[in-house]
Amino acid sequence: CIMMRSRGIIVIVDDHRHSCDALKIMLQMNGFTPYCAHDTDSALVLIDSVKPAVILLDYCVPGSLSTVALANEILSRKISTEIILASGVSNPAEKAAAMKLRHVIQKPFDYDKLLRLVRSLCPATTALAERGSAI
Repeated sequence: CIMMRSRGIIVIVDDHRHSCDALKIMLQMNGFTPYCAHDTDSALVLIDSVKPAVILLDYCVPGSLSTVALANEILSRKISTEIILASGVSNPAEKAAAMKLRHVIQKPFDYDKLLRLVRSLCPATTALAERGSAI
């Protein structure tokens, strides 16, 4: 059984609160419904609760699960959620491939590139997005 994802809902998993807040504002301005988690434990609870279409997962996040273990747990659940690995480490594409993730974005973010990737994976929920609003 594949669990359906929720339209326009995005979970940002990042322990840097300012980055999370900035991403949340940018995504809200573009018609999405973002939520933030600052560790892997609260991320798993949040993901189970809101059933996001997209998870933006920072490579280094604290918690009882490693980021790799969190990604494996999400993938093992067979939910219809896309995971984007966000990383400032060198060779993030290699890290994503090792984690069996198809999407990766380098930090610091190019917000236009991030927004294009999110839009390609997840329809927005508001009329704001349909007008093409962007920062």
